Amino acid sequence: FTPHGEIDLLLGLTDDTLQIIVRDTGPGLPADADHGLFVPHYKDEKGNPAPKLGLGLTMAKEVIDALHGTITYRSSPGQGTEFSVAIPVSTATEATPVIIEATAEPPSPHRLDDNRRAIIAENGSINRLYIKRVLELAGYQVAQASNGAIAMESAIEGSWDFILMDVSMPKMDGLEATRRIRAHESGQPGRHTPIIALTAHAYTEDRQACAQAGMDGFLSKPFTETALWAEIHRVLDSLEPHS
Repeated sequence: FTPHGEIDLLLGLTDDTLQIIVRDTGPGLPADADHGLFVPHYKDEKGNPAPKLGLGLTMAKEVIDALHGTITYRSSPGQGTEFSVAIPVSTATEATPVIIEATAEPPSPHRLDDNRRAIIAENGSINRLYIKRVLELAGYQVAQASNGAIAMESAIEGSWDFILMDVSMPKMDGLEATRRIRAHESGQPGRHTPIIALTAHAYTEDRQACAQAGMDGFLSKPFTETALWAEIHRVLDSLEPHS
């Protein structure tokens, strides 16, 4: 919030308290900020949403409350703000051995033929390349799409085992792309391309929005390779005809 300045992080540990202080030299906070500072969707003095305020502090406070700690702040307009966190701790009297069970290998690809094809519709290039590599190692031919419009065109023009669809993308988001794909498929009886949502939002309403748009699966970011295959298998199994 300021072109010049600094942020200090101070940590302290006593016998029973972990203390964390975050101090900045930004513009400071208004005197009545405490009325909504730790509440999601904090608004400025004009009533306009201020997306960079509130959500991060809300999550921080929830974590601190869960640890039975406290968070306080003091601020000077034009000079900066200091947040102080105190979390109760205790000293372990005896080390407890931790046994880590061996985990299973990531699920194998769902189908064994040589014509497996998938679309990765993902706004982030790094995420897209990572998922592409995972699928290619499993034998899939992969088409990439950086936005919903490209994903929709690819889906309509070809036949695919499944589509991994990022919900938030430029030009056309994943929900709209899915709706258009489903509208196109409605004129072709028996055609239904499995679509799995990829999203950083994991609330119930987000899942409902994806389902209403016509998506078959849901993966919240970040996810593991094992979780990716598990959801792909679940969706493909659920859509296979059963005798």
